Amino acid sequence: MFCRACGHDNGENSRGKCSNCGFDLEFQTLPLREQREGLQKPVEGRLDIGDTTFRTHHYRRTGLTGVVIGIAGLVVTIFIISTFDRAQIVGSDEELQAVADTLAAPSDSLPIEIGADIVYVLNDSGTSAEPRTNLNLSLIPEGSSVAFLGSRSVPIRPLVSFIERKRAEGETARLDLNALCCWNDDSHSTFTRIPLVVTDPTPADSATAPVTLKLIFTEEWLVGRVDEFGIDITAPVRAGEFSAWKLDSVLTQVSSRLSRRDLGGRAVEVTAMFSEGSNLGHAMDIMLQVQPSVDSLGYRGLGLKYFLLED
Repeated sequence: MFCRACGHDNGENSRGKCSNCGFDLEFQTLPLREQREGLQKPVEGRLDIGDTTFRTHHYRRTGLTGVVIGIAGLVVTIFIISTFDRAQIVGSDEELQAVADTLAAPSDSLPIEIGADIVYVLNDSGTSAEPRTNLNLSLIPEGSSVAFLGSRSVPIRPLVSFIERKRAEGETARLDLNALCCWNDDSHSTFTRIPLVVTDPTPADSATAPVTLKLIFTEEWLVGRVDEFGIDITAPVRAGEFSAWKLDSVLTQVSSRLSRRDLGGRAVEVTAMFSEGSNLGHAMDIMLQVQPSVDSLGYRGLGLKYFLLED
């Protein structure tokens, strides 16, 4: 007899249960109607199906986390390598040394050599200048020192106009315009520096404003003039040859006249004046000789101005 459950052949005279799956062989010999009769009757009583609590199964995400970390590490590694490649300097040993020297040196050594925070290097015409500084020009600290530098051929008139323009611009920032410099040669390897006095032409308090002594240099005359007290000392100059003893003579007479005046403790400020056709080199040569004499008298100097020649 074949088992209907598993199909195993138990023999013709088999009784009881299937030797393979244990199915009741006698039950399967009954007619199908009797076999299905139990399925047509409702179950009496409550059906106990055991624990019905719903439980979720959490899958471990260790593998996914590892994949994410690996991808992130790969991205960071590629970024670092690409950045390093861009930062590499390719060149000869001389080029690499030049780059190293540039990085080691200050960004601009000229302001350090002159001793000013900002240096305006004027063009040959004196009409414009390039600022040289180690400061942020948009955030200039109050009281920053300013110097002016040009070649010997720079005309006096545009130079003075440029200085005055910077004085007006620097009033709000309270900059200290305190040095005038001149290149000594065309190679711009060395320079000459003198103190520069730039004051407000219209001081708020005239009682403390300095007394202005003008030293006027022409081809024929050396003049010491104090307009406020009507002092005008003139000395002839031969063929424009300026001499130290001629300067001392004029300064001595001017100083003698000023000593008879009540200055009220006001300082005497000296301004050197040259014709509009003069250049910076000529003015610097004379001002270098004027400075020691002015300092010996305790006067404050030097300012720079120009005057127009009359026919």
